[in-house]
Amino acid sequence: MLRIVSQRKVKENWKIYKEQIRDAMTSTDGGLFFFQGNTNETLKGIYSRLMNPFNHQMHLWVDNEDEYLLLTYIQVCEFTEIKTLLLFSLTRTKEVDKETIIQRWIDGFPIITTFAIQNDCKGVTAYTDLDYFIKVAKELAESVEQDIIIRYQYYVPL
Repeated sequence: MLRIVSQRKVKENWKIYKEQIRDAMTSTDGGLFFFQGNTNETLKGIYSRLMNPFNHQMHLWVDNEDEYLLLTYIQVCEFTEIKTLLLFSLTRTKEVDKETIIQRWIDGFPIITTFAIQNDCKGVTAYTDLDYFIKVAKELAESVEQDIIIRYQYYVPL
């Protein structure tokens, strides 16, 4: 089951979490483009947000099996002031089979959506460089009988 890591546990295990987050952020071409050269500064910023007792916009999640690590961030649209829970970074920390991957998404879906609703979010969003996650989203939509809107984004580095 997916759960938020307490600030105490973040502090105690930051060396482990930091490496897992670094791996997740730099494992794709898009991630490398955004984080290469300033990965340490980005990790310091993430740690600072996770440890700030007055700001609860960023969250570190793990599952009970320690197979997944997830960072979420509550973002607020500057025009509409609508809150959205952004799946900021997600990584597998252990190798698992395909059925387990889909099952973890199915198990985590109600936990993430409940958390988003409790924090007045109107949706959950994620960006990905991997076509694989599009397939996962489609399978998840069928399994939880929930509409999932899949939008494509492109970025042109200058």
